Amino acid sequence: MNQESDLQSSVKAVFFPEKFSRNALLFRAVLLLLTGVLLGFRPWLTLTVFTTVVGFFLIFEAMWLFAAALPRREGRTGGILHALLTLILGFLCIASPLMMNLAWMFVLGFWQLVSGGNWFMLAATVKPRTWPLVSGILATITGLLFLIWPAVGLAAMAWVLAALLILFGVILLLAALSLPKAAPVSVQNDVND
Repeated sequence: MNQESDLQSSVKAVFFPEKFSRNALLFRAVLLLLTGVLLGFRPWLTLTVFTTVVGFFLIFEAMWLFAAALPRREGRTGGILHALLTLILGFLCIASPLMMNLAWMFVLGFWQLVSGGNWFMLAATVKPRTWPLVSGILATITGLLFLIWPAVGLAAMAWVLAALLILFGVILLLAALSLPKAAPVSVQNDVND
């Protein structure tokens, strides 16, 4: 029970800090704004850099997976296979980031088609059918658009993400500017202990 209490207080401290520093909020706001602006004006470059960074991360992750799988007797084959697939995915992200981004659009397209089918099946079993049918139609159209024009879908998703990052950056900037310069301000948490 004590470990659970310690875990809850750690999670609470990470996600609901009691003190917000003006400089920390300003730094996060500027980072969000810069990322949003870069993603909005240069989506291909930003996505390429991001995918390349993910590729390096996957290569390092594959090394750890190999190191964890080799000493084991049971499950070694599965661990090595997992490490190999992660390594291949990492090299593909570095070698051809644009193709990997477009591949994700195909995955999302098929996922939306399956989702549309699920909405249609739900519409057949519930009343009123209006919202499940609308959701099924929208998911199917989105899936088809992602499959037919993956580059357009990728650019549209990048612009939506850019708009969200800029919005969150402005909100954080306003929050930071509302704090006093000198000391961090304590905030009362409404989270139950």
